[in-house]
Amino acid sequence: MKSLFKAVLVTGLIGVGVGFWFGVNVGKGNDFYTNPFAGAAACTPTGEAAEDLLGKGADMLHESKEALKEKTKQALDKL
Repeated sequence: MKSLFKAVLVTGLIGVGVGFWFGVNVGKGNDFYTNPFAGAAACTPTGEAAEDLLGKGADMLHESKEALKEKTKQALDKL
């Protein structure tokens, strides 16, 4: 009985591991056999990622500044 339990447990753990592997790959749109833990973030150099983040932040600040100017102008025009 113990050997049956061990066989079912080992088979279940292997099935969960393989299912996780395939499921992550399907979710990311990769092939089944590729490594699900090797992502694009690990391949992107830190400097490029930081430049992208700073560029997006600057764009957001510019857009917010313009929106604030417009709303302030509208509020002053109502007075």
